[in-house]
Amino acid sequence: MKKGYVDANGYKAHKSRQRQAILAAAEELFIEKGLIETSISEIARSAGVDRSTVYRYFANMEEIAWAIECKILKRFFSIPQPDLSDMSRNGYEQIQEYAVNYLDFSRDNERSIRFNAELDHFYSHNKTVENIKRYYPDEYQMEDPLNDPLYRLIQKGMADGSIREDMDPRLTAFSIMNALSGATQRVAGRKHILLEAEYYDPFSFVTTLVDIILAGIKAPM
Repeated sequence: MKKGYVDANGYKAHKSRQRQAILAAAEELFIEKGLIETSISEIARSAGVDRSTVYRYFANMEEIAWAIECKILKRFFSIPQPDLSDMSRNGYEQIQEYAVNYLDFSRDNERSIRFNAELDHFYSHNKTVENIKRYYPDEYQMEDPLNDPLYRLIQKGMADGSIREDMDPRLTAFSIMNALSGATQRVAGRKHILLEAEYYDPFSFVTTLVDIILAGIKAPM
């Protein structure tokens, strides 16, 4: 193998490690301090690089924030999905499985949920879809409602009679995901306050919300 080939591969791996170190440092700082209070200099210092190295990979703070968001999106889309071709369980039962997997993901990725809340607040004046399309078109394709497993499970449940048929499946899937996203973000961001004020495990609010949603979409017996 030629030395130049080895060197090129080594440099590529080095660049990838540097980029990931910058993103990891930025994510920690954004969660702890907030986007508006974090500077490029702090990110560089935390990542062990200089400012010019950060700018070699990212033009501005916005690009860093959306790169982190798209990493989180990839984690989200890695949540185990029920097998649509499994005819031994109806759509409603598989939505129950999906909800359990989503809740497990939320518990295990609390810091990522907190970052999402921070990003939503900071960029509330911008359109998330347009930002994802601009910076990361591949992840935008992943967000297409037609690729949404919950949407397809609702369709299956309507077809097999386990889910109410008087609802728009795309709107229902969108509503459920936004309700769950909002609830998990609130719990992740205000966990200590909820513990002191309500005397409940904060995550029990989310599981109760899931129970209410599932009861609401289930077809009457």
